[in-house]
Amino acid sequence: AVEVHRELDHQKALAIDFGLNNLMTCVTSEGDSFIIDGRKLKAINQWYNKQNARLQSIKDKQKCQKSTFRQIQLARKRKLRVNDYISKACRKVLNYCLINDIGTLVCGYNVTFQRDANMGKVNNQNFVNIPYGEIRQKLAYLCELYGIEYHEQEESYTSKASFWDKDEL
Repeated sequence: AVEVHRELDHQKALAIDFGLNNLMTCVTSEGDSFIIDGRKLKAINQWYNKQNARLQSIKDKQKCQKSTFRQIQLARKRKLRVNDYISKACRKVLNYCLINDIGTLVCGYNVTFQRDANMGKVNNQNFVNIPYGEIRQKLAYLCELYGIEYHEQEESYTSKASFWDKDEL
């Protein structure tokens, strides 16, 4: 890949908050915002889980232990579809930064974000199967490629504190 550095305004920043229905909620330091939809990823995962459950049921009736060829194909197709959507979403964020001369990208993350998620069977299936780490890695790579400063902000205690109440973290 050829590095394409541009003179960007590093005083301007774009902050990203990751979620489930809204995959990325983005806000600039100037107050503009946009959302990248996450329901498409939920649909891909829902389709995968439904098809895999059907194949697993057939496999259990046959008393087979290892994954079948169809299950492997299904998992591969899901992975390719998820990677494609993530690449397109990250590209949209980066293009927004380049068009609006934004030189700093800040992503919120939580180390235990998905670990031990206990939100019920359906929500766990949706939430845990979204690769937020890959999204952050892809954004970091693209930022490095185009000369945008990339920062990750740990946000595990931010929901317990209120700016308006002048709480300290």
